[in-house]
Amino acid sequence: MRDIEDEVTNAKNFNDLFRLVKDIVENTLGKKRSSMMLGLSYLDPRIGAFHVVGSNVMVINKLILDALERMNIPKEKINHYIFSILLHEYIHSLGVTDEMETRRLTTAIATRIFGPNHPITIMTKAPLSQFPGIEKFILEVEVPKGFGIKYLSDFDDENAKYYV
Repeated sequence: MRDIEDEVTNAKNFNDLFRLVKDIVENTLGKKRSSMMLGLSYLDPRIGAFHVVGSNVMVINKLILDALERMNIPKEKINHYIFSILLHEYIHSLGVTDEMETRRLTTAIATRIFGPNHPITIMTKAPLSQFPGIEKFILEVEVPKGFGIKYLSDFDDENAKYYV
């Protein structure tokens, strides 16, 4: 039997987490999409991530990720946060543009998979609630000039076909 919690906790990178997100969404909603792109960018701290409507692009706020690292948050807790954010943005990418409906679906899926009191489920409702004091660390992050969006290579590449 598959232990999703263990897979989230031990995921090594964004791609590992995203594969889980895609599997869970396909198994719960019966929908999937491939060839997504993930970028990191320094955004307003009130924005955890966003999906560019009509595209295959999701962007996660690197400011928050940097703050979590500065706080010395354990990797498994950061994985919980990233998983919840990827789940939310992936649902947007499937055509759910209404924010409240996306939150409802994200929370329903997390509750079904992890239970109502799991940190991931809680983060689907209030993403930074599991990290008290993060605001102070966000203010300490130095944002590089001209950073823009940095896209991750080899993200969601399991369906990529290369012909020589």
